[in-house]
Amino acid sequence: MVQIVLLHSGKTQGISDQRYIGITDESLSDEGIQELHDRYAEGFYPQLSAVCSSPMQRCLQTAKILYPGFPPTVMPGFMPRSYGRYEGKSYIDLKDDAPYQSWVRSIGKLPFPDGEPENEAKERYLTTFDDLAERLRVTSDPKTTFRIGIVLHKEIIMTILSERLPHKENPLKYQLKNGEFFTVSLTDTGIEPVGKNTIKV
Repeated sequence: MVQIVLLHSGKTQGISDQRYIGITDESLSDEGIQELHDRYAEGFYPQLSAVCSSPMQRCLQTAKILYPGFPPTVMPGFMPRSYGRYEGKSYIDLKDDAPYQSWVRSIGKLPFPDGEPENEAKERYLTTFDDLAERLRVTSDPKTTFRIGIVLHKEIIMTILSERLPHKENPLKYQLKNGEFFTVSLTDTGIEPVGKNTIKV
């Protein structure tokens, strides 16, 4: 049996300030580090057989704190998309910007000015996940439990779950707070949900 734990990275200052943080390579904030340590001490996180990560510092640091014995495999395809001209800015910074207000009214469907188009980022996330899932199907032993964690960004987790679980849902259903995780089981043809902040023993 293969389980995949999709783990949202810890908190950064930009995230706490409600800024658009995509390709800005922020480190974890002191608050974010402490939150991870506290949850780790409480036994919140499952034991893993292997760890993968987005190449961003906030994900790599999260992996190191939670799974110090597992150097993470870096997966470039899980690089978050650029927010373009909105990168690093907050709603307050942009409230008088006409293109931004148009983007808000579109419920995020319009492209970010100078940013990566949503459809291109989405295809990249899903291709990276599908390739990993297929490698796990080929190499895993069905008689043993193999649990792999992937430290990711919220948007990527939402995309994977909304597009690859059997019943497509609004991505907002799968929002995770920093440091939370969602577990899925790998099947012969796809993935099945196990649940939020839980694993199947």
